[in-house]
Amino acid sequence: MTVTALELLPAGPPGAGPALGLAAAGYREEEYLVRGVADEWGYDASGRAELRRRDVPYTTRFVLRRPADDDRFNGVLQVEPLHPEYDAALTWQALHGWILRTGGAWAGVTQDFRLAEWLRTDVDAERYGELSIPAANLRYEIVADVAEALRGEGWGARARTYLSGWSMTGSFGRVFLGDGFHARRRLAGGAPVFDGYVIGISSGGAGASGYPGLSDEWEVPADDPRRTIADHDVPVVELLSELESETHEPHLRPDGDRYRLYQVAGTAHDALGPRPGGTAAIPIVERPSNARLDLIARAVFARLDDWVRDGVAPPHADRFTYDDDHRPARDAEGNVLGGVRTPWIDEPLARYVPHSTPAVTEVTPSPWSPVADPQLMAWLRGHLVPLDPPVLAGRYASAEDYLARYAARCRALVEDGFLRWEDTETLLATATAQFLECPRALP
Repeated sequence: MTVTALELLPAGPPGAGPALGLAAAGYREEEYLVRGVADEWGYDASGRAELRRRDVPYTTRFVLRRPADDDRFNGVLQVEPLHPEYDAALTWQALHGWILRTGGAWAGVTQDFRLAEWLRTDVDAERYGELSIPAANLRYEIVADVAEALRGEGWGARARTYLSGWSMTGSFGRVFLGDGFHARRRLAGGAPVFDGYVIGISSGGAGASGYPGLSDEWEVPADDPRRTIADHDVPVVELLSELESETHEPHLRPDGDRYRLYQVAGTAHDALGPRPGGTAAIPIVERPSNARLDLIARAVFARLDDWVRDGVAPPHADRFTYDDDHRPARDAEGNVLGGVRTPWIDEPLARYVPHSTPAVTEVTPSPWSPVADPQLMAWLRGHLVPLDPPVLAGRYASAEDYLARYAARCRALVEDGFLRWEDTETLLATATAQFLECPRALP
């Protein structure tokens, strides 16, 4: 459980920094090889975490993006276990606008053994030829090792360090907490490696996806308490869309002194905003949703930092209402009831649905994927269905009335702490474009 060497690689990954506009934002991008030793954990016969092997050698890499001027660093370091889908950086996708504006830093760590092999054999054998993660469940210690190493540097020594992930890497955080890695990993003096957590779009009730656990030999039972976030000595936030909320009801718990849950109305699993680098989502039959969970996430992360830095607790929010079938209940127009009320739901032009239909019959899977299933991939995407003109005419007196009410909802969301003021312009532009595409119902 320690880093033995860091090696700065030549400028790269090739083209990533320029493509993301980092230099123009006053940022530097560095890529490191990291060598270390980590403990491998598994489960005993009763399903409790147990140490299997000590000091297993590994070599992986991480990408670091931070202000070129150390004096501009604001103290926020986001550490992300990169997603097994081609090392996708979903926290960066959601937060990069906020990070670049405010002077934060981000580190993305290759932690999946299959992606280490893919980088070594398929991407660049010369650059990544040393990568080796010899056991799947070294991943939790590896990410903690990188965070601890970064916190030991000059600029990193003053960092407030957060672990966050989305979907499978959101579930990474659930396991990190539930199977004791947070409790075990401490800095000199006893402080935790991570000062706070965001568990993004991960349902504790989603089988192996919701709690991947430490061993393929034993699946954590559906009613296991580890699937529900417990109380810890640092703040933890769960941030869910409608899709994860469909299976998360058994693992809901009240907010606490160091815990918040936010269920965001009108959002789907794949609603983290434009993808840096231009990678495309699977095409769907329906009209893709324009919901922006990422904009809500930026405000939630900012409130988390206020909580850690100043002790200012973030707001509470209503939960979704569930029907007799334990699914999120919906209003007469088909939109969800309860949760963090977004402007596109409280002043709707459409019905927002968290699942869609694929417009293709085949997709190319990532190297780790056991199947290429368009149905599953489209199931994660949201779509919208425009409301009928008579419904719109009954809700709004005019286009000006609609836009004024939408803007008022944006302002209220800012006041409630669930939207950053600088992101309201994006939502207002989206609302205007969506209105212009609606059937002509309003004067």
